[in-house]
Amino acid sequence: MLALYGKHRSKGDFLGGALPVQAGLEGWLDSTLAEARHGLDQDWETVWAKARPLRFWIGPSVLGESLAGVLAPSADKVGRRYPLLIAGFGPDCPPCPVIDPAQDWHADVEAKLLDLLAAEHAELDGFTLPCPAAMETGPPEFWAARPGADVVGLLEDVALTDHNRASHNRSYWWIAGDDFGHSQVWAGEGLPSGHVIAWFLRGYAENA
Repeated sequence: MLALYGKHRSKGDFLGGALPVQAGLEGWLDSTLAEARHGLDQDWETVWAKARPLRFWIGPSVLGESLAGVLAPSADKVGRRYPLLIAGFGPDCPPCPVIDPAQDWHADVEAKLLDLLAAEHAELDGFTLPCPAAMETGPPEFWAARPGADVVGLLEDVALTDHNRASHNRSYWWIAGDDFGHSQVWAGEGLPSGHVIAWFLRGYAENA
């Protein structure tokens, strides 16, 4: 299932209600945006207006469920700045992007989000996307043996499953580059700080 959350120029309040992890996401956004705003100081409004859509993938142990999608700067009908995002969760969440870096799913979500930002009303209207199959979590330990000296191959056999499990406590955030700006990626434990979000916001403005 895909869910819409955040602010749109057609409303004076938040859009949302379908995200099972909305409370945790909202709390993080509130504190992180305040930190980013403080760091950007007088550049905040200019940077916010020019910032690129930000793609993300959040591991299931960070907020309690896997979450992936795209957020973009927006504002409500009285001008209060806040992101609007489309996110998939649970079985509608694609694999970790360093395991499967294909951008088709996120690109389609981003295109839909940009359409909504330009529209008079923000509705998903049954918008769905086929989701790449997520990997099984796998066991917490690996025991393996193989005849011969190919220990490199043995390690490669467990690499993807091991990284998939390790990514459960991590999140990945990135901007896809275009003719106006370069690509940016942040990966780390938990969720990014306001300093990181300010880096994403400012990254486009400095290269516009």
